[in-house]
Amino acid sequence: MNTKQRKWLNVLGSGLLGFNFGFVAALLLAQWTWLELRFNTGLAILVGVGIGLVIGLFRTIKHPLAIASLSLLAMLISLLAIDAQLSSLKILTGYTIREGLLMPDISLQAANLIFSLLTLGSILVAFVLKGKISGRTSRY
Repeated sequence: MNTKQRKWLNVLGSGLLGFNFGFVAALLLAQWTWLELRFNTGLAILVGVGIGLVIGLFRTIKHPLAIASLSLLAMLISLLAIDAQLSSLKILTGYTIREGLLMPDISLQAANLIFSLLTLGSILVAFVLKGKISGRTSRY
């Protein structure tokens, strides 16, 4: 993998990490009812992605696997702290993704699928970046 490909993979990884942290921020902001009624708190996802992409353009992720693990752990803790029932977690996740990606017409199942694919993508990019940074070729 040449440096240009590695740079764009770094930007993609940073954008996905921004998605994860933006999702956590959107979940936490949505708990404040006054703010939720007056503002689209899901926009925190898009802000997180934008910040992640800008950071990815200018900086290299030093420890991608550790940072991805931290972002996924933050997502899990925030989801479980808000509501520990699996059925309501699916609704909360789907609603937040629909609101954040400005797609109110898609179903909750499709929004949950988007969430799952983006989360899986952030894990895979972190593994690939980890293998490329350490200098070994990986099969991840």
